[in-house]
Amino acid sequence: KSKNMIAYPYYNTTITQNGVTFTDNKDGTITVNGTATADTFFRVHYAKTDYVLELEPGTYTISDFSGTSNGRVELLGSYDNQSTWSTFAACNNDGKATFTITQKAIVRASIKVYNGKTYNNVVFKPQLEKGSVATAFEKYNPGANLLWINTDTAISNWSFGAEEPNFYNLSTRTEGDAHTIMAPH
Repeated sequence: KSKNMIAYPYYNTTITQNGVTFTDNKDGTITVNGTATADTFFRVHYAKTDYVLELEPGTYTISDFSGTSNGRVELLGSYDNQSTWSTFAACNNDGKATFTITQKAIVRASIKVYNGKTYNNVVFKPQLEKGSVATAFEKYNPGANLLWINTDTAISNWSFGAEEPNFYNLSTRTEGDAHTIMAPH
């Protein structure tokens, strides 16, 4: 599996809002420039899109490697099918935060910059990883998360997903258990 669990490309690409430009550097990093006229968010991982991330119970660390205390990566989560969201973690001044969840959850991550603060080529490197240690930034590697299916296992159905239109839904049965696999197209 990829060490960095935040999928790339991100929900947002290069955008300017509230006086700040977030530039997608095409390598999983985001450069911020400008003076924020309001607290502003750049979504790097967002639920109800192709960028849903489901976490199993355990300990995780989120980091931003930005070197600034004038912005941070935040992780919101929901235990109840996305009807209630709360902050699971927000990077501290040292650019990281560790948190533990005790049940399966859906999460979304954003870069947050603060009203009235000026940013001059501040680079954020959002990373979410399993465990309690923030390790060196690594761009998300989708190939590391591929699920290989034994070619002897028949795929009983495949289609474009209704809720996830950029993915194929593959359905299969192994030893009596049904499985649905989502694969990008």
